[in-house]
Amino acid sequence: MKKVKVALIHNIISPYRHPIFEALSQEQSLDLHVYFCSETHGNRKWPVQRSEKYKNEILKGITIPVSKVMYYHINPIIISVLKKEKFDIVIIGGSTDFTNQLSFMISKILKTPIILWTEGIANTESTLGKIISPIKKYIIRNTNAIIVPGTKSRDFHISLGADPKKIFISPNVVNNEYFIEQSKFYRQNKEFHKAKIGLSNKQIILFVGRLISIKGLEYLLNAFKILKCDKNSVALVIIGDGVLENKLKSICIEENIEDVYFTGWLDDDKIMYYGISDVFVLPSLKDLCPLVINEAMCSGLPVISTKNIGCAVDMISNGKNGFLVDKQDVQQLYESLIEILNNDPDMMGGYSLKIIKKYYSINNVVEGFMSAIEFSLENQRK
Repeated sequence: MKKVKVALIHNIISPYRHPIFEALSQEQSLDLHVYFCSETHGNRKWPVQRSEKYKNEILKGITIPVSKVMYYHINPIIISVLKKEKFDIVIIGGSTDFTNQLSFMISKILKTPIILWTEGIANTESTLGKIISPIKKYIIRNTNAIIVPGTKSRDFHISLGADPKKIFISPNVVNNEYFIEQSKFYRQNKEFHKAKIGLSNKQIILFVGRLISIKGLEYLLNAFKILKCDKNSVALVIIGDGVLENKLKSICIEENIEDVYFTGWLDDDKIMYYGISDVFVLPSLKDLCPLVINEAMCSGLPVISTKNIGCAVDMISNGKNGFLVDKQDVQQLYESLIEILNNDPDMMGGYSLKIIKKYYSINNVVEGFMSAIEFSLENQRK
């Protein structure tokens, strides 16, 4: 049986995407080719390493920084690639990049089915995204299928004119086994590892992410300040770096907020903190689908998140494995923290792990992709 030849266009080499592309390439019915628009972005600190377990190539082109967190790719070579290789399906990773827009146009000319893979949700569009909104809407309404990570993204694309029948959910995932096993190792020796970093007999609240304004860390600090009046035996660990680091440290000094620890950016070392913490908090003002929620839930932690995070409404069951709060609401953050820490964070964390194992595995991802591919091919034949 002839394999379905698939081109997947992705912005950069991302370590957390390797397992997905490797799993897709192992599907017997697929011949997957992944094309990266650039090797990496300036704001990414992870090690760049190409995988040998799936076909991949870095396209020649230029990358333009639009802001500190956004980059625009121009890779005209994709025209000749798509013409020469004669793919059965083209998957574009978003609709903002010129390279994806170009791939869409060429695929239309070649009459190749197109799948849009996107995480977009309401109220998170960049200035560039708003400018090219008519182009995005046209792509959304004229692709053969759309792959999104959750219900909030699905509903957003329906509001922009997408046919609900052609939207398929394929959740974002991490290396579940790694986080489950490694965090378990540290959790089994929790007090020992706490003592090593000077946090003996403290309940630990954890944040992991960039220290930038949209992460809402000032509201978390204010909630933690109130919490310290009720519970002195708590600590807040903030993992990450960014432009607000010095400002956040100054707030702690000026407001006399004790037991706040800034570790800086950590890669593999962050797993110890997942293992010894009691609750994970992500107070973002807006966010798409940050994988730190997956990491925390794999590590058996209850999660407090704002409702403005794309994946949170699907991953957090209020009162069971965490709480969803309104953005910028210090009182709700405080009440959620005290509720978890005064009761049984381990039980709630166990429910997080059950959700991950059932709904957020590589198999769930592949199933979403395969459904979109089969749907696109079937409708192309009609």
